[in-house]
Amino acid sequence: MSQVYIVELEERCSPAPSTSGSSSHSGAGSPMGSESSSASPTRRRVHKKRSSQPHFLGERRRIRKTPACRVKHAKKLASASKLRLWKNKIEKEHKKRLEQHVKNLERLERRREMLHSGQSEIAIICDTVTENARSLRASYERQQAVLYQTLIATAISSTNLQSNQSQTYYFY
Repeated sequence: MSQVYIVELEERCSPAPSTSGSSSHSGAGSPMGSESSSASPTRRRVHKKRSSQPHFLGERRRIRKTPACRVKHAKKLASASKLRLWKNKIEKEHKKRLEQHVKNLERLERRREMLHSGQSEIAIICDTVTENARSLRASYERQQAVLYQTLIATAISSTNLQSNQSQTYYFY
């Protein structure tokens, strides 16, 4: 339901002077009749929206409901005792699942420890293998030098033998 306000408005005519000046009664076509109608204010109805009006009852209701909202929100807040009750309820409902998860977690932790220890053992083994490879490489290089010396010596001696054999004369 919207409220209606009556507002008085004055309509003004153009300031043109009238041509017939002495007519005493107002007729429909006389300029005096138009002046008299324009001199009296006209009434118009103006409707205002309800949302723009101050709504006193709504304000009172809102003010009255504010403490009720606070109480409702306070009920939603959890106290320590409520949290404890909820925790116990959840533990009762999901006790088996929690036990399975704990066992699975412990198993995974043991496996992780084994893998970490295994990785450290593997690292130790890798270090010993690299040390052995370095020592073998060093001994190979030493033996390779000796091998080359013996090969060169045998090659030289074989060439000397061949040259000596070519210089020998056989008599038949």
